[in-house]
Amino acid sequence: MNIKKSDFLPIMLLGGVNFLTLILYLISPFNYIYGDFALSFTYVLINIIFLYCGYFLSLIILNKDKYKVKYIYNFGGEVKIFKSLLIFFVLTFLFRYAYLLRYQFYDLFGMVGEVLVGITDPKLGYISMTNSTKSFTVPWSVYAFVTIFHSLFFITGAVVWKNLNFFYRFIYLFFIFVEAVFWYSRGTNFGIISLIVVFFLAYLLNVKKVNLKFIFNLCITFIIIISIFSLVMSIRMKDVLDLSSYEIYLTTINYNSIVLNIIPDALKPSVLALFSYLTQGYYFLSFGFDQDFKFTYFLGSNASLINVANIIGLAIEKDTYTFRLSEYGIDSKVQWHSAYLWLASDFSFFFVPVYIFVLGFGLGAAWIMATRSDEYLFKILFVILGGYILFLFANTNFIASFFYTFVFILILIFLKLILVSKSN
Repeated sequence: MNIKKSDFLPIMLLGGVNFLTLILYLISPFNYIYGDFALSFTYVLINIIFLYCGYFLSLIILNKDKYKVKYIYNFGGEVKIFKSLLIFFVLTFLFRYAYLLRYQFYDLFGMVGEVLVGITDPKLGYISMTNSTKSFTVPWSVYAFVTIFHSLFFITGAVVWKNLNFFYRFIYLFFIFVEAVFWYSRGTNFGIISLIVVFFLAYLLNVKKVNLKFIFNLCITFIIIISIFSLVMSIRMKDVLDLSSYEIYLTTINYNSIVLNIIPDALKPSVLALFSYLTQGYYFLSFGFDQDFKFTYFLGSNASLINVANIIGLAIEKDTYTFRLSEYGIDSKVQWHSAYLWLASDFSFFFVPVYIFVLGFGLGAAWIMATRSDEYLFKILFVILGGYILFLFANTNFIASFFYTFVFILILIFLKLILVSKSN
């Protein structure tokens, strides 16, 4: 076999993050009063093992020194693709922001004013973002279409960064800055951290070996993510002084826990917030085991799929596990449930590990094809799947954000594979 040491990097990092969150769940400073801790811990551990097995199987089956690329259709060089996506982004980015802010696309001053209010007070921005009484002003079909290529723009820019000249790097960074400011104004970590994750996964595609430079870059990425998380949470909770306010819903704080005893008082709010976000998905997962399975026609595992179901007239959201947990007061728009609970709505708890196994296999296949053949489509697929897997502990928001791009890329890959097989 021609397996390289670098081939283990993606699963060790991405699977390692999920394993780390499981360890944090074990040593958490929260008292999990309800649910079944042992069952949820064991279930998540089984899924992580299946993830690793799927990835390793893909390395064994697909591993070669190099794959010969057949250009059934040729998009041109990656830099050329980026330039085309940049033009499209410049012409259409207002439609996407108008949809997210629920303003008319031509109301530039209104959108800027909304963002400025959020920058001044991100808590107000967060309240505005979660306000479901505001109606959308841009058709969903327009938003879905432009989002495909906007997501491609951000990912492609990260992939081809080292090949861009100063002018295109400047333009790309400008729009990255705009995107980061937008998400900061919404009082949420997710958008900014997703951008960082995209950059890191694109960087990972070019890593040939683990050295001091790689370890340094990994540490810097980790520090930036933690800093952004702490900054946004401190702003959102700026008037909160009582540590009990950081309790996960339906839990209490164990003030005698080892974690709280070894850290300074000044860091306790940030540490509690971090544990809350990284472990609450596993806690609320345990509530789902008591619910009956209601099939959601493979349209209930993320917000984008649920939106599609609503458009075609299928009211399946009420049958999802995440929605039904609202009877306990667990709000799917506020609390995290872990991706496993979201996926169980489509596959049941029995078959989620199989799905996770396929997900791991897909990550490995994308890595092999991206690094062995320098194939653009598989580079994009690797970044999307990598982000999806990284956030399994939390929810399926990452894949929901990139869902239309994900489907578009899969269609192109399958068409290419079919055309290649027919040409042989």
